[in-house]
Amino acid sequence: QVFVMQRNFSRNAAHEFRTPLAVLKTRIGLFRKKQDFRPQATLELLQIVEGEVDRLSAMVSELLELTNLERASRGERLSSGQLIRSAADQAAILVDAAPCTLAGNAELLRQAVCNLVENAVKYSPAGSVVHIAGHRDGEWFQIVVADQGPGIPESLRQRIFEPFFRVDDSRSRQLGGAGLGLALVRAIAEFHGGAVYGEKSRGAGSRFVLKLPCEQDPPPD
Repeated sequence: QVFVMQRNFSRNAAHEFRTPLAVLKTRIGLFRKKQDFRPQATLELLQIVEGEVDRLSAMVSELLELTNLERASRGERLSSGQLIRSAADQAAILVDAAPCTLAGNAELLRQAVCNLVENAVKYSPAGSVVHIAGHRDGEWFQIVVADQGPGIPESLRQRIFEPFFRVDDSRSRQLGGAGLGLALVRAIAEFHGGAVYGEKSRGAGSRFVLKLPCEQDPPPD
């Protein structure tokens, strides 16, 4: 299973890097062939090159985050309400936030929740609402992000957390992103002793549940 996962990761990574590299090679080749050195033509080429380089840089940065998590500290304390509100500012609706103290790396936890919210907003139709809520479940705190998007087939709800995996490859490319957001959420959750999983929403769309250890004495928000 590990061998298959490694092979899939290598294949998907190569595929993701090949696309912007192919664009760069093609555009530079055409520019050289046409010998069109007008300022406007040069500016257009530079804009394309800059965009593809930014895309490559983003992928490299996210890959480095995935591989360097073990170096991050986990000694911070933050309230569940603060964590959820920091992500709710991104066009989400705060439904509920039960008090709970979470231990770990505050920046990484915020990134995990924000990635879930950004993913929900990205795949939801215009004008729809993304809900984010948090509640205690014994020793755990669960953050639920629900959208009104197309939903995810049950057979793929585990695979969506693999690096570079996309349910709809063509649509995902149109919407942007490197396909590493959910993989990073899973890595951050596991780094904190938690988990993340997707499930069918009660209506249309999907629900993502981020499960984190919760301390027993919640401080005032």
